[in-house]
Amino acid sequence: MSNEAVYGIMFYLVSAVVLLSAVAAVTLRNLIHAALFLAISFVSVAGIYVLLHADFLAAVQVLIYGGAIPVLIAFGVMLTRTPGAAGSNPVNTKTYIWGLGITGALFAVIMLSLLKSKFAMQGLISKEPSIEGLARLMLGDFLIPFEFAAILLLAAMIGAIILARGGEAK
Repeated sequence: MSNEAVYGIMFYLVSAVVLLSAVAAVTLRNLIHAALFLAISFVSVAGIYVLLHADFLAAVQVLIYGGAIPVLIAFGVMLTRTPGAAGSNPVNTKTYIWGLGITGALFAVIMLSLLKSKFAMQGLISKEPSIEGLARLMLGDFLIPFEFAAILLLAAMIGAIILARGGEAK
């Protein structure tokens, strides 16, 4: 069996885990279980990055999205829940049907565009280390947008701190 066939089989297996855990995260009624399935989905996306030889992105995906975000959601749910609340995620059938329809339409558009494009798996796999290429792009061609994003995130963080303190800026 060739390397491309192995990559293809692994891609489809990991993609199935991503999709099934994402569906479980959206449809489960218990928010803690949904956060755990969200973590599984994020770690599986890191597996796709590993298959594409994007080592740095896989490590960031595991550390931030696979670890920090589900823990943040779990603590947020546990700290803000009222003590006697029964059930944690009521299902609204009207919005559920709308969401299912919009998701299906978006999936159909994405699949049609992928099937009509010249998308090839072997074109995505690079032999160059991903950290060097990423650093060359960030500090070369995309230096100004990278710095702009950093300033924008700093301003958002300062705004969040001011809002958390009650809006009293001194």
